[in-house]
Amino acid sequence: MTMAKRLDAHGRRSRLPAPALAVAAVAAIAAAGCSTPVDYYHTLRPAQATPTNAARVADNVLVVGPVTIPDALARESWVVRTGENTVHVYQHQLWTQGPAAEVAQTLADQLNGTLPRVVGPGAPWADGSPPSPAIDPTVVVAHALRVRVQVLRFDSTLSPSPSISDTLRWTLECTGGESATDPALLRFHVLRSALREVAGPVDAGGDDTAQRFDRLARAHAQALQAVADDIAAGVRDTAADRAQSCPGQ
Repeated sequence: MTMAKRLDAHGRRSRLPAPALAVAAVAAIAAAGCSTPVDYYHTLRPAQATPTNAARVADNVLVVGPVTIPDALARESWVVRTGENTVHVYQHQLWTQGPAAEVAQTLADQLNGTLPRVVGPGAPWADGSPPSPAIDPTVVVAHALRVRVQVLRFDSTLSPSPSISDTLRWTLECTGGESATDPALLRFHVLRSALREVAGPVDAGGDDTAQRFDRLARAHAQALQAVADDIAAGVRDTAADRAQSCPGQ
């Protein structure tokens, strides 16, 4: 039988059967594999958006974006506040896409459920993933309506108790009529601007870490719903101003 050398407790060489050595190596590899953390992905968007059977007119759109988010949060991993001036990055608790895109598309989903109810017939539909004018300026239509969103705070806390604290500034505006094809000539008429702050506890709902992050995500989505309600009211209340500044709307 093939033998492998080893040292005994007295420092003398002894021999270990090769099959036993192989089994030990396989067991070590298996143990290492079992300890590999699992990645969990989370989203702000609900499982099903608000259904609609109505056709959407291409030029009756509310563009959601650009959405800006603090650089410290612009990553795929969750960033959780752990103290007054400390945070922890959870490498295995991940967003399904960038947080800015999550916010934009979630707001669009919520606005498409809120705008028809608040504004009534003829309400614009929200587009959370429009082409970027920086890439193709021809997609920016004269007098187009958009809402620009700045995420100023998007805090998540797990201990001593789960909670969130969000601050978002939104600006409702429309493009000018000078030239929609030249970025240098694009100007925006501001119709309404406001700030929304939402903070509060989140039900822990058990000890499973992934589930606690799901609850944090739902709490952030509820905060965004409050912002969507504000934006829809802004669209309704600025109808007269839009008729002059955004004649295409």
